[in-house]
Amino acid sequence: MNDKPTSLVTGYFRAYEDLWAAARSQMKAAQSIPSRQRSFYLCSMIMSVFTLEAYLNHLGDVVAPEEWKNEREFFGGKSLYRGVKGKLDFLAERCDFPIDKSRPPYQTVSCLLTYREIAVHGRTQWIENEREIGPNGFWKPVTPNLRRAVSEEKAQRALKDTATLITDLNEHALRKYPRKRGIPARVLSGEAGWQIGWGK
Repeated sequence: MNDKPTSLVTGYFRAYEDLWAAARSQMKAAQSIPSRQRSFYLCSMIMSVFTLEAYLNHLGDVVAPEEWKNEREFFGGKSLYRGVKGKLDFLAERCDFPIDKSRPPYQTVSCLLTYREIAVHGRTQWIENEREIGPNGFWKPVTPNLRRAVSEEKAQRALKDTATLITDLNEHALRKYPRKRGIPARVLSGEAGWQIGWGK
């Protein structure tokens, strides 16, 4: 028998905060190793979209727990709200958050979700096309899709637009559900995310 005193600790850890910190730190790392900048930009962009998905899952658990209990069914297959975009649409409706899908930040996030699919379900891109030989005797190089998608400008835009979308959705969630426990007053604050309460 253990005679040491114990206490029940309850709380939660917001994964999206750590993912956001990783996205931002990859942008900083890119400046220190110029020869590998594209790799850091790609990581930052992927971490940005992972941040969005983690935030949507957090908010969904808070404002729509029934749907999130059956997440794979509700957001999969032939669902009206399929995948990450479906989760965003669903939560935007729940939180009375109008999204203009014709412009950033939504357009940026939509592209990021495509890059996510390319990265998560990576496949070799087979290239076969005729290339004109230049006066120097070389042909113009072919840039694979994933490399074409990555640049410093696109990585900066990914951070900015991901933060804007999450912040705006969070503000609408706070207004719609002012008494719901779990909606942070400050989102993407850079804080670790621990919320602790003591029991017993």
